[in-house]
Amino acid sequence: MVTSIGPGALQAFAGSLAAASNGVGVYHIYGDETTFGEGYNMQQVPKEEQGLFGRLTAVLGQSYVLHTPEGLRDALRRGANCVHHPYRAGPFFLLLPLNTQPARMTVNLAALPARPAVPKLAPASFAIVPEAGDILIDAKTMLAAVGKPGIALLDVRDVDEWIGESSSPYGKDYCPRKGRIPGAVWLEWYRMMKPTGEGPRFKSKDEILAECATVGITENTPVYLYCFKGARASNTFLALKNAGVKDVRMYFGSWNEWSRDPSLPIEEGLPTDARLTEKAA
Repeated sequence: MVTSIGPGALQAFAGSLAAASNGVGVYHIYGDETTFGEGYNMQQVPKEEQGLFGRLTAVLGQSYVLHTPEGLRDALRRGANCVHHPYRAGPFFLLLPLNTQPARMTVNLAALPARPAVPKLAPASFAIVPEAGDILIDAKTMLAAVGKPGIALLDVRDVDEWIGESSSPYGKDYCPRKGRIPGAVWLEWYRMMKPTGEGPRFKSKDEILAECATVGITENTPVYLYCFKGARASNTFLALKNAGVKDVRMYFGSWNEWSRDPSLPIEEGLPTDARLTEKAA
């Protein structure tokens, strides 16, 4: 695409959007405005400011303003890497100001940048770990565990969600119901971590097990985690596994799914009892 700056270039700008969206490499070579203040002309955006076309093209894709002939090699190198990129190709805008001064140069054509030789990406293979599927449980499994001694239903949401003041971290009324899963015990997910000079880090194994002991969870207690949509529960999952809790599962649908199904039971209002996980018979 070769054009002069002006109304035609704006149409070329619009045409570059399709290439950028579809990953098609295209060179756009535009004559640019001069770098001297010569007053308004067709080569300028009607504004008392220089370099606007270079800034516009930099928003649309990769852009290079060739102010001196010596910059040609670098411009071609950048353009080739952009236009011929194996999986992220797009438009490259080369702007040529009208007052770029000519210069006599000796150029080795063989040394100029060409299409980069980039190896093709090979599909990656991942080993399947069948046990990974056992980590996640659904609402049916969670419901079957309600009231079952020996399994800890561990709520790790923030306190306003646990006590039923808010339905989610995205707003108090984001979900149709507020409360908690019946029989759940509560350890706010923050309690698995502590501040350090490098930011929050997991507590030690003994510290985490001490937190768990406050709600009757030991290393041998099966734990079913939930939060709102799985993010905070994932954090607690890692903490418990690092601390040696043997059987930890995640109800990935969590409160976002549970609260939207009116057939699933909930507890509402303030929890008034000090809860421990009941031991299996």
